[in-house]
Amino acid sequence: MPSKRNKTNYTGVYARDHESRRYRGKPDVCYDICFRLPGERKLIWEKVGWLSEKVTASMASHVRAERLKHARKVDSLPADNARLKLDEVFERFRSDYLEVMRKRPMDAVGIYEKRIKPKLGHLPLISITAVEVDALRKGESHLSPQSTRHTLNLLGQIFRQAAQWGLYEGPIPTENVKVQQSDGRRMRFLTKAEAKTLLDALHDRSPSLWQMALVSLYTGLRAGEVFTLRWEHVNFTDGTITVMDSKNAMNRVVYMPEQVKDMLEKHQAETKGQPGRLVFPKAGTRNTPHHQISPGFRMILRDTKLNEGITDPRDKVVFHTLRHTFASWLVQSGVPLYTVQRLMGHKSIIMPQRYAHLAPNQGAEAARLLSSMALA
Repeated sequence: MPSKRNKTNYTGVYARDHESRRYRGKPDVCYDICFRLPGERKLIWEKVGWLSEKVTASMASHVRAERLKHARKVDSLPADNARLKLDEVFERFRSDYLEVMRKRPMDAVGIYEKRIKPKLGHLPLISITAVEVDALRKGESHLSPQSTRHTLNLLGQIFRQAAQWGLYEGPIPTENVKVQQSDGRRMRFLTKAEAKTLLDALHDRSPSLWQMALVSLYTGLRAGEVFTLRWEHVNFTDGTITVMDSKNAMNRVVYMPEQVKDMLEKHQAETKGQPGRLVFPKAGTRNTPHHQISPGFRMILRDTKLNEGITDPRDKVVFHTLRHTFASWLVQSGVPLYTVQRLMGHKSIIMPQRYAHLAPNQGAEAARLLSSMALA
């Protein structure tokens, strides 16, 4: 038998006790709201949530107010705009914004397709409030805070662009949804023995993955930079690779160790690589870039057991670990952080500072140099 709804001190907000579930020694309480849409006689009831989920009568009242505010917005919008679903708006956002303004639009498309579309894509834009966005955030608890921020930032960007196009009027629903702060930076880097284990396994089972991994490990290129590398960017005479249109919009030059140079020379001869062609096109195509690392990389990692027993995602080996290993090895070899910053393509010295602990003797060496300088 359903539990009875009891009025609260807030208009249109009701509370009902759960028959068996307890919270802090008392029956758990569910808060419901009721309201009518403009011009409608039917009363709408909606469950907001449970006290054990940190929902309060005040919060439920706020949700009710948001529902009524949005209902008034819908009533004042042109009928076509009021019915626009998020999926429909995203299609225009993809073609008119992402593909024009973003260097790697498929990154945003992937986030939308995997994280946003299944939960919110079918909803009219006008009906998506902070309540739905917060539920989306809670559903991403298995992801890092940084990944969740990427999701909410993209969703907010879609709403702001829709508002600029005149397709939406109202608050941006992501603005009041907070994501906990944490240090999500990966700190794992490979030892030389681990790197050899991984590269040997890749070489035996997937030569193409081995080639891309070798480039990242010995030049510090990001996965996206490896994917978009073209033959005109490879200078065998100077032994350099020019990284174009990087993540930070900063072109840079990196140097090829002999391992990379020898591999690329052989690869170019085998594939008849020419300027304008990708160095590592997607399998089965002549010039289509990869958008993500093949699932085969994870399978090979699993078999090498490099992640065995590790539960913290920040300590697990992924393709990006190769770039991190490149920087770590440089610092351990005494390369100054400024040089590491330049080779990695970081805009500031802040990012390379994470590697400073790998060269603790540099500070002592600096002190020794200063102590030897006699003042006149």
